[in-house]
Amino acid sequence: MATHMREKRVAKERQKIERSGLPPGIDLVDGDSLKEWTFDIRVLDTNPLYQNQTYRLRFAFPQSYPIEPPEVTFDIKPDRPVPIHPHIYSNGFICLDLLDTQGWSPVQSAESVCMSIQSMLTSNSKNERPPGDEEFVRGNRLRPRDIEFLYHDNTLHPPLETSGSCTGSGHWVDLVRHDGICSPDHRGRKRFTASQPS
Repeated sequence: MATHMREKRVAKERQKIERSGLPPGIDLVDGDSLKEWTFDIRVLDTNPLYQNQTYRLRFAFPQSYPIEPPEVTFDIKPDRPVPIHPHIYSNGFICLDLLDTQGWSPVQSAESVCMSIQSMLTSNSKNERPPGDEEFVRGNRLRPRDIEFLYHDNTLHPPLETSGSCTGSGHWVDLVRHDGICSPDHRGRKRFTASQPS
């Protein structure tokens, strides 16, 4: 039943794109599958951080889409780098509350997610990765959908170990990020293997 829901919704979104097109700076590269799509996005203003750059986004639609959000990452290609941004890890993971189950709404679509990410890049003025990027990328073995970021205030913090139960070799870790539209009350915790930041 859930798979049918995904296929129906993704097919409907693809029909809308074929009929109406996409906003400027967003191109559907591969939309043949009902499970995974790729888009190219460009920042259209004069932001020097992203001028003349094109980035590749990969969408993986879970069986329960659109009830659950898609898994969205930047794909690393020779001609498609991962943009430098305080909420985008160098492995292509994106910290955006819209992509979390708490921030997601079924009224969203692949197109609206692309527009949000495009807007996130357009408004950025910091040429930096999230704090703790290298450690996170080196130690992470989870898919983006298996990590629940903790959103609060306007402070960026590296992943930190927290007290609490630990199962197997993993530690409970809070990943603290803010993307400018997150709720200060959102809390989430998932297993993530990492050492204490120095």
